[in-house]
Amino acid sequence: MRAISRKFCTEGGECGRQTSVTAGTLFEHTKLPLATWFQAIFLITLGKKGISAIDLMRKTGVSYNAAWRMKHKIMQAMMEREDEKPLAGLVQVDDVYLGGVRDGKRGAGRKGRCRSWRP
Repeated sequence: MRAISRKFCTEGGECGRQTSVTAGTLFEHTKLPLATWFQAIFLITLGKKGISAIDLMRKTGVSYNAAWRMKHKIMQAMMEREDEKPLAGLVQVDDVYLGGVRDGKRGAGRKGRCRSWRP
């Protein structure tokens, strides 16, 4: 296999076809540097709740549309990976954030809550 002058492109010995090393990955057809993608992956996986596209935009220095697109591509790849290999057996979780909607009323009107009012 010999290297072609184009960045990240190689040519096969037998077939002579040019193939990019990013072909078939979420980095395919991107104009952003791979370092920016890796920084975005790090920032998204760093916190329990992830990161918003605006924060990703600020920290990576790309436009909002690029940050939104990167975030959704990374999240999609993470979801597809999780769907392929579901957890089995004994699973231990430490310091996890579980989202969802709580049932019932919230605030001062909920059951068992007394309202205090001062005239």
